[in-house]
Amino acid sequence: MKDERLNRLAHLLINYSVRLKKGEKVMIEVKNQGDTCFLKYLMAEALKVGGIPIPLITDDRAVRSLISGASIPQMKEFGKVQLSLMKQMDAYIGVRGTRNAFQTAKLGSDQLKNYSLNFMQPVHMKWRVPKTKWVVLRWPDDAMAQLAEMPTEEFEDYYFNT
Repeated sequence: MKDERLNRLAHLLINYSVRLKKGEKVMIEVKNQGDTCFLKYLMAEALKVGGIPIPLITDDRAVRSLISGASIPQMKEFGKVQLSLMKQMDAYIGVRGTRNAFQTAKLGSDQLKNYSLNFMQPVHMKWRVPKTKWVVLRWPDDAMAQLAEMPTEEFEDYYFNT
C-alpha cells in the first residue's frame, strides 16, 4: 500500500532538496532502518526524473564493529574505497534512524579518531559536503518516539504533520 506522505517527501527530497537531474547519480544512504520502505519511494522518484539511484544500507551496530576493530591501515583503505564511490556521486540523500543513540559510547578515543580522520573527514567533510548536492534527514522511528515520550504511530503523525 502506498503512503502518500512518503511519496510527497520523496518528491521533495529528489526534486527540491538535491534537484536531481537526468543522468545524475544519487547515493541514497538509509541508516538504522529495519524497514527500507522509504528507500523504494526515493529510488522510484530518482528514476522518474532520469537519475541513477545508488542505494546504500548501513547500520550503527556494524559501524561500531568496524570502528572498534579496524587498524589505521584498514580504516584508511575503507575510507579510500568509500571516497572513490562518493566522488562518482552528484547528490547524496541520508535517511538516518536511531536504534541506540549511545551505540558508539565506550569506544576509545584512538578508535574514534581513526574513524574520523580516515573516513568521516575525507569522505563526508572534505568531499560530500562541499562537492555534492546533499540532504540528510532524521527518520521517525521507535527510538525517536521514545525520546519524545510518544507512541511510535502518534509520533510519525506528528513528524509528518509538523
